This record gives sequence, C-alpha cells and structure tokens, in this order.
Amino acid sequence: MELDANIELSDGAEGRFVTDLNKEPDFSAVTNSLFDAATCVVSIDYLTQLREVLGSLRRVVKEGATVNVVVSNPCFPTKTIARRLKIGEEERLNMVADYLYFPGWSNVEIVDLRDNNGDEGHQDNTGLAEFMKWAGFGAHDSLGVVRGVNSSEREVS
Repeated sequence: MELDANIELSDGAEGRFVTDLNKEPDFSAVTNSLFDAATCVVSIDYLTQLREVLGSLRRVVKEGATVNVVVSNPCFPTKTIARRLKIGEEERLNMVADYLYFPGWSNVEIVDLRDNNGDEGHQDNTGLAEFMKWAGFGAHDSLGVVRGVNSSEREVS
C-alpha cells in the first residue's frame, strides 16, 4: 500500500485515516482534530456516494480550510461510476463542483491546468500548470482542480 511506504504517514501518524469510503462514506472516526486542508487526487470518479463523502469531509476540516479535488481524463472504466463514462470533461468538472457546492462548500471554482493554448477554462496563475507539464502532462491531457472553502456562510442541513 502506498501509504505504508510513506514514512511521514506511518501507523499512528497524525492525519492518517484509511477507510473504504464506498462502504462507509463518512469521517466519523476522525474526531480528535480538524484538518487544515483536504485533497483527493484523481480518484473522485470511483466514489459512489460523493455528496455524503464531501459533506462529511466538510465536518472534519477547519473553518476556512480548502478542499482540492484533482480531476484527470484517464480512468478505469470498470471501476468508475457510470455517469463518468457518459459525459465530457467540462461537464465532469462541473459535476464535481456541484458535489462540492451542495453539501455546503463555498467559493467553489474550477481551475484548468492545461497549457491554456486556446482551451477554454479558468487560467491557472498558481504555477500548477507548469508543475504538471514538468510531471509529464501535456497540453491535451485534461487536468483540472475543483476546489472549495469550508465556510460557515453556507450552512446546509
């Protein structure tokens, strides 16, 4: 397992939480501390209860904390949710943004990390596009980040 190879996240390390979110879509076991941020890297397509997971995640991050969901175009067709295979890349980013918005994340935005050579989308001014280029992602690889902020301004029941 990748986490076991990471010496920063050894057993008992603060912030390590391992569970199958398709079976138990909440973070109720995380009760002793709140997190500064949360990230999901290219795995959001495999969650079957996305609204519940993102709503529960909001309850275990600090006020003002951000969630960053990295979305790319490759997937395992036999493991992803059915809708993922029926929609285009832009619609998929919007779908993830909706799943952040409905459980109460605020300031939800989509950042396109392609080279932006004529492609539509929000231009990345954070340097992430350059990093992704360095990591081997090209201009035509669909890669984006959908992010939101945990704010008490948007309470959802």
